[in-house]
Amino acid sequence: MIVKCIKIISPATGEDLGNTSPWLTRGKSYVVFAVRHTPYNKRTMQVLLESENYKDPAFFDINQFEIISNKISSHWVIGKDEDEHVCFMPQEWFKEGFGEGIDNGDESSLRLYIKYRDLMIQEDPIRGIMKAV
Repeated sequence: MIVKCIKIISPATGEDLGNTSPWLTRGKSYVVFAVRHTPYNKRTMQVLLESENYKDPAFFDINQFEIISNKISSHWVIGKDEDEHVCFMPQEWFKEGFGEGIDNGDESSLRLYIKYRDLMIQEDPIRGIMKAV
C-alpha cells in the first residue's frame, strides 16, 4: 500500500502544519507497513510509515494521505495489538513488547521490523520504485 501526504496535521492540536514537518513532507509518497484502528480517539485509522528525518516507524492519521496504491501486503494478518487496536500487519509484529522494542532501539525488534519492511517494499513494482525514495 502506498499513500501520498496531502496535509500535515498536528496530532496534539489538529492544526495544519504546512508543507513539512520533522516527520512528513506534503506531496511525498510513503510505503504503508501497517494499518490500525484506534477506537480511543477521533482519529480512528492510522498508517505506519517511516518518518522523514528520523526514519523511525510511526503511526499517522490516515486523513493526512491520499491512497496511491491500495494493494495490501501479502505479509499482513488481522489481529489486536497489546493496546487492543485492531491492526493489519505481519504476524510476528503482534508479539508482546515488539512496539516498545522498536521505540527503545531493541536490536531483535529492529531486525524483525527491517525484515518485513524490506519484504513489503519489494512486494510489487510500485514498492520497488519507492525503495529509491
